[in-house]
Amino acid sequence: MPVPRATPVPAAGTAQPNVPISSSGNTVGGDARALPEGTNSGISVSLVRQPSLQVPGVITVVVPKDLATAGSGFTFALPAQVAESAAAGGMPVRVTTLTGGQLPGWLRYVPETKKFVASAVPDGAFPFQVVVNIGAQKSTVVISERAQ
Repeated sequence: MPVPRATPVPAAGTAQPNVPISSSGNTVGGDARALPEGTNSGISVSLVRQPSLQVPGVITVVVPKDLATAGSGFTFALPAQVAESAAAGGMPVRVTTLTGGQLPGWLRYVPETKKFVASAVPDGAFPFQVVVNIGAQKSTVVISERAQ
């Protein structure tokens, strides 16, 4: 029986290559109603650096411009690696602005699904950053728009 090879882990403080994570479900308004499949196309969620106790993680979210305008809404999930670490440790996920404040009214985090829901996004809202705290580990989520 062959022995599985271990995946190398980067040293603390080194950036990992972007790991695309697919997100699913698009929402309108403030609820979590999913729109038909395919309406969320174009949202890219990447884990740039895995969080550790020594180094904060970095997650980038790129949203198509037509979803990042007033009256539009979308959802995106935390990358699986980050969500799984919260579930494995049984730790709650706390999400704040960079300054430790509450998220703006147009953006919320749903702990049960580990997803962010953006609704009625105001013009000029992006780029926007939030901090995800899981125990002593923290990640910065940078949400920006992509011109089409």
